[in-house]
Amino acid sequence: MTNKFFLNSFFTKPTLFIACLITAFTSLNCFGAAFIIEPGLGYKQEIIKLTDKNTKLITKLYAGAPTATLKLLLYSSTGVSLGIAGEYSKGQIELDPTVTPKPDFTHLIGSFQLGVSAMDSMKIYLGYAPTNNFEAITSSTFTGFKLSGSSYIAGIALYPFHRFGLNIQYNVSTYKEISGANYTIGSDPALYYDKVDSQDLSLIISYLL
Repeated sequence: MTNKFFLNSFFTKPTLFIACLITAFTSLNCFGAAFIIEPGLGYKQEIIKLTDKNTKLITKLYAGAPTATLKLLLYSSTGVSLGIAGEYSKGQIELDPTVTPKPDFTHLIGSFQLGVSAMDSMKIYLGYAPTNNFEAITSSTFTGFKLSGSSYIAGIALYPFHRFGLNIQYNVSTYKEISGANYTIGSDPALYYDKVDSQDLSLIISYLL
């Protein structure tokens, strides 16, 4: 029961996650840490589902685009890593129902990450992103909007070569604010939608500096 409570709190309370990061950071200093910069390039596929509060109709946004990442990490001799990471992607949205031409979007995520490495060939990591901004840009046939919130991150990194990494990462976003020309009665998404579901999967090749 205690373990279940801890896991639920860990994934639903950002303050607990950050506290765990601070504890890990202290441990890294005790064991001696190496500073690593890890830039990466890859591709992200994201889907956002908006369920209208009144009509119950679902609008789906498919946002697939190249993504760039940058991680600043502290690695301990025990294989534990702690760091901050940024992700940025930019591309075009495919909408259902369809809109042409396809509108553009940008997505910026800033996160804290805690990882555990095994034999210098694999790392499993979890993260919490207090900064998570998705913006669909207004076009001639589409009225844009901006979603802001947070995100929870889970990933695995494989290092088949000396410094190159292959990262598979899964994000689940929680958006708490929405703004745009069509959202004038408030910034809470619950005023307009029953649900705002968002998740994405990315594949990234990184390099350890």
